[in-house]
Formats: sequence, structure tokens, C-alpha cells
Amino acid sequence: MNTIRSQNNELFAWADRAGTFILANMFWVLLSLPIITIPLATAGLFATLAPWGRGKPSEVFRNFFEGIRDYWRQAMLIGAIDLLLGSLIAINFSIFHLMNMSQPVALLSQSITVFVGLVLVAVNLYIWPLLVTFDLAFRDLLTTAVKLVFAHPLASIGMLLATFGILLGSTLLPAMFLLLATVSACALFISWGVWRVLREHLSKDERAQLEA
Repeated sequence: MNTIRSQNNELFAWADRAGTFILANMFWVLLSLPIITIPLATAGLFATLAPWGRGKPSEVFRNFFEGIRDYWRQAMLIGAIDLLLGSLIAINFSIFHLMNMSQPVALLSQSITVFVGLVLVAVNLYIWPLLVTFDLAFRDLLTTAVKLVFAHPLASIGMLLATFGILLGSTLLPAMFLLLATVSACALFISWGVWRVLREHLSKDERAQLEA
């Protein structure tokens, strides 16, 4: 009897986690439809899944919408910075089509632009889990994310490649996979990877508190 009860509990726990994973993905997709609300949806997504990266439980209806309520200002500011820098990078690439790319200056400019674009994406990998995990002023949040990118280049590159791999792999699957799993899979992997990096910079008591 105890064995059956234990199996049932494991089944219910698995079903609860699967439901949280799928609902978080669906909430993100639906709330991102107006485009301007993508940062809000992303804050809710990471507020739901970042605890899993630390081995903590999460409740999608509470964490997702509390995440939006608690972090909407910082999330919108992150979105505005991403939009501004992303637009500048896109403009630079459009200019390169008009340049003679055989010239060293043009090649150097393109290389710098690619580097800045990759750093921008890598900073975003860190900044969202940091946002929902620590109570940091926005300047400290941004500074910490940038420092972690350069302090852990191999981990940052690995997370970038793996995240791109998840996104690329999802394009080979039915479109329903995007609605149900793709974004949550990326957020969960990023949260797990960032937590492994952060653990190296926290004291034993700080780690225990965040994992409790």
C-alpha cells in the first residue's frame, strides 16, 4: 500500500510539474502577442521557472503573475534597452551591405558589431534569472549580469549555444511544440545554467537560503 501511495504521489508531482511547465509556456506566448508586453511575460516566465533551477518548487498561477507585478518596471526597462541596442545593431548590419567588406575597417566594424550582439544576448541570459532571484537595484542588476558574462565566458558561450540549439530544434517539431514547451525549455535551461554559475559567488549560507 505504501508503495502504491508513493507511486501515486510521484505521478501527481510529475503531472503538477508538467502542468506548470506547459502553462508557463502558454502564458508567455499569449501575453507576448501584443509584442510590447514581451518583457512582462518574460519576467513572469522566469519568476515561475527560476526556482526550479535552484531545486525549489513553483506554482505557476502565483509565481507567474506575481513576477509580472513585482518586476514589471525593471522588465520594461530591460526591454527598452534591448530594443535600443538591438535596433542599433540591426542598423549597423544594414550599413555593412553598402560597404566594401574587403576593407579592414569594414571587417573590424562588422566583427565588433557581432561581438556586441552576442554580449547583449548573453547578458540577457543572466539578467532575467538575476531579476527574479535577488533584490538588486537596476544598475547593480545590469552590472552583475555583464560581469558574469565576462567572468564565465565558457559557461556563457555554452548557454548561448544550447539555447540556440533548443530554439533551432523546436523549428523541426510541430508548431504546437512552440505553444507548449519551447520557451519554458529555454527559460528552465537558462535558469539552471545561471544558478550553477551563481553558486560559485555565494556563501554557503546564501546558497542554503536560496535553495531552502
